[in-house]
Formats: sequence, C-alpha cells, structure tokens
Amino acid sequence: MLQSGVYTWLGVYLSERFGLGELGIGLALLGYGIPGFILGPVIGRVADRYGRARLIPAGVAVGAVCALVLAAPLPLLAVQRGHRHITSLVS
Repeated sequence: MLQSGVYTWLGVYLSERFGLGELGIGLALLGYGIPGFILGPVIGRVADRYGRARLIPAGVAVGAVCALVLAAPLPLLAVQRGHRHITSLVS
C-alpha cells in the first residue's frame, strides 16, 4: 500500500521540487524499483532467518530517514547533475 502511494505522487514531487523532466522522473523511479527487485530475495532470506518482526521496524526506520532527506530544503545535486548529463547524451 505504501509503495503505491509513493509511486503515485513521487513523479509530481520530483517535478515540482527538483524541476525534473520525464526522463529524470523515470530514472528516479527506476532507481527506486531496481534495488527492490535485486535485493528482494536477499531480504526474503533475512526475513525467514530473523523474522519479520525484526525486519519491519528497520525498514520503517530507513523509510523515515529517506522521507526526511527528501523533505530537507537541500538540492539533490546528484539527481540534477545526473539528469543534465543523461539529457545531453540523449539529445
């Protein structure tokens, strides 16, 4: 449920907050999905070994830190520079 809400509005947020275009938003969402795809089996094994009761609070804490970073009034220079570099390569 949380991920659906993130995907729904993250593009609008990245566009308004950081001025990203369609390509930059797509790359940001791709960067959100690929680690989950790659690390899914690893996280599953960790959950099987240690239990979800230990893993879920850690995931919530990481999510909270990420939300605080996105809410901070600092520019994401890496995202902006990466977007410019990729746009120049594509054009």
